[in-house]
Amino acid sequence: MKKRDYQKEFCSLINRHASRYSRWQIWNDFLYLTAAALANVFPVPEREEREKQYLSVIGRYTTEEQKVFPEMMALVTLALEDNPEQDFLGSLYHDLNLQQEQKGQFFTPYDISRFMAEIPFAGNNAKEELDRKGYISVNDPACGAGAMLIAFANAAKKYGINYQKQVLFVAQDIDHVKPGTGFQPGTTVEPDMGI
Repeated sequence: MKKRDYQKEFCSLINRHASRYSRWQIWNDFLYLTAAALANVFPVPEREEREKQYLSVIGRYTTEEQKVFPEMMALVTLALEDNPEQDFLGSLYHDLNLQQEQKGQFFTPYDISRFMAEIPFAGNNAKEELDRKGYISVNDPACGAGAMLIAFANAAKKYGINYQKQVLFVAQDIDHVKPGTGFQPGTTVEPDMGI
């Protein structure tokens, strides 16, 4: 059975509408709409303002064009379910040629992120912190698409730590769009993008 190429399918969805909108605009809107929809599950004071912004962004698209965003999210979910050990959105970001080297945005291969995520689990450092504080934390001040945080979540799971309940993820970046890519299903990464 042939394996699905989720990246190719995702790029195809963006390219389908690239004649009317730039790929950058579709990507940016996808990230905002996805992050806002996931964040609006929680009843916080920012919810109403976020919902207004969500409706403003989605309102730029026709009813038919709006259907592409849940399709894109479905592809992200399927890709990560099929292989959680990857930086799916980071790879897409570069495949779509959206990176901006002048901002210092460079792709870190997932294997490097995985190696770095294993370091705190060498010895008993992570386990000792968990025992002492009840949680462990990871901070990525240049998170990009969140590969390091995703790798850390996978490493925590490997070592029997419930990353959804026992890990505090902090994701920061100079580009407000990039931390949004780390806000993926099954993670507790909260992007610092003012939403």
